[in-house]
Amino acid sequence: KVLLGYRSFLEKCTWMSSLVSILRSSCNPSKPTTGSEFKLPYLLNFVSWFLEFHRCQHALQVAEAKKKNEPPPDLDIAALQGAIDVDMVQFTTARLRDFGKVAQMHQSQLMVALRVLSQQIQTIKVMTECSGSDTRDCGDILVRHLVKEDIMFNVAWIMKNFKTSVHDPRILSYSVEVWQLMILL
Repeated sequence: KVLLGYRSFLEKCTWMSSLVSILRSSCNPSKPTTGSEFKLPYLLNFVSWFLEFHRCQHALQVAEAKKKNEPPPDLDIAALQGAIDVDMVQFTTARLRDFGKVAQMHQSQLMVALRVLSQQIQTIKVMTECSGSDTRDCGDILVRHLVKEDIMFNVAWIMKNFKTSVHDPRILSYSVEVWQLMILL
């Protein structure tokens, strides 16, 4: 009963997308402040959870629509705007570059960046499969930005330079997952 109340609360929250945008602006890596390096993993983990929650909610709505022989609803991209817009995709891919090749694999930060990127790609895939042309068009634009950000090169570099004796194995598994998701787009 508590989980149902929690779920209905989160479904009605319209301010979470704005919160993500505000948090992103407070994590400006080009102008670090005292303690700002600790904000970034919290932001990325929150975005990851936020996207997964909304994707699962959408999957439930699609399943309910199929049971009723109704057309499936589109993903509510307005609720996800702060976590899936072009700025956030660029922010995430910049963190992938920073924590991957630039930092020679900063393990904990890289793992979180890969997880968020995976959630973003999965959400964009859902967007491109929606029946509404506006949602699909937004998904197509985001796919172009993912390709433009050269994610495949960065993920390939991570997989090539991964060493089992030094690096966390989750880095490799998230890298392979991101690679596969990009190919399936």
